[in-house]
Amino acid sequence: MLQYDISVGTPELVAEYVVPLPSYIQTTGKSHVAAQSEMHYVDGKQFLVLARDSNAGRGQASSTSLYRHADVFDISTATNILGKYDYYNAAVAPAGVLAANLTAATYCSWLGMYQ
Repeated sequence: MLQYDISVGTPELVAEYVVPLPSYIQTTGKSHVAAQSEMHYVDGKQFLVLARDSNAGRGQASSTSLYRHADVFDISTATNILGKYDYYNAAVAPAGVLAANLTAATYCSWLGMYQ
């Protein structure tokens, strides 16, 4: 997630954070990362995010939703990685595991909405 200061004339990038995304198990048994469709500011460090599965709903083969949530994430303890991982071979999560020196935003599943 990128944080900009828009109180100045030209917006200025002031922070970058790692935000873990939720996953769910598909009917095939495979784990999938939920799509993020909206994000809303709650206060200085917390955000509401709408996370959902994809390829289900009107016009699709199935309308059964496997993952449809309004979740919250908090960046108050997350590491600001601005400028530290911005080169071509930098990885915040080599082999899918977050680097030991980093703390990701806290992601909290909050409200599930299903058919």
